Amino acid sequence: MAKHGLTKLDQLFVDEYFSNGFNGSLAYSTIFTQKPLTPKVAKSSAWKLMAKPEIKLEIQKRWDELKDVNIVRHQELLMELKETYFIAIQQQDHQLLLKTIDMINKMCGHYTTIIDATFNGNINITIPGLADDDKKDEDDEE
Repeated sequence: MAKHGLTKLDQLFVDEYFSNGFNGSLAYSTIFTQKPLTPKVAKSSAWKLMAKPEIKLEIQKRWDELKDVNIVRHQELLMELKETYFIAIQQQDHQLLLKTIDMINKMCGHYTTIIDATFNGNINITIPGLADDDKKDEDDEE
């Protein structure tokens, strides 16, 4: 038995699942190669295997580890961008400054756009930041 009550094959399955981009069918087909498997059999077998409590626990544990690594990496990147920001200001490198600000905004989710679209005989689309007053000003300019 391997860690957390997993068999060696279970452990190999979880390893393959994480290494191939989270494709359970492919992981099952790769690890259990005694006989050729149809995609349907591989999929149902993978689902059954992933329903085992010890495999669910191992997958959740690995997800939590990945989440922790990604949070740390995200914080490290933001610190590096903060340093680059101050360097760009000191060197008066406006292009670098704008690129750095752009990257920080993207990483912090400030560029998410919520579009509200409704249909009631007419199509109404509301885009935040584009109010009716903005449209009126554009019309006046023409």
